[in-house]
Amino acid sequence: MSSATPTLNFNFRQSLLFASRLLAASVGAYCATAALSAFLVVALPLPTADATVLSTMLSFAVLCGLIIIAFGIKSLTVVWALMMGLYSFSLLGLEVGL
Repeated sequence: MSSATPTLNFNFRQSLLFASRLLAASVGAYCATAALSAFLVVALPLPTADATVLSTMLSFAVLCGLIIIAFGIKSLTVVWALMMGLYSFSLLGLEVGL
């Protein structure tokens, strides 16, 4: 009777790509969503309390969408560009003071 020992195929490059995608989905999506939420509070033409509630509710949907996008898009460069672009756009809108 022969007993075959299982081999572990560890690919360091694939692990780094997955870690980068996981970082984009967690930290990148959270930062982009937080900045967008703050931008929407300022940009929405509603009373402050209503704008805060609406932007918070919308941010949950945006966060879920960004997490799905982070794992759905094939190119990791596009994923990071999307996260940083949304983050930069939101911060720029806050700086301008729409």
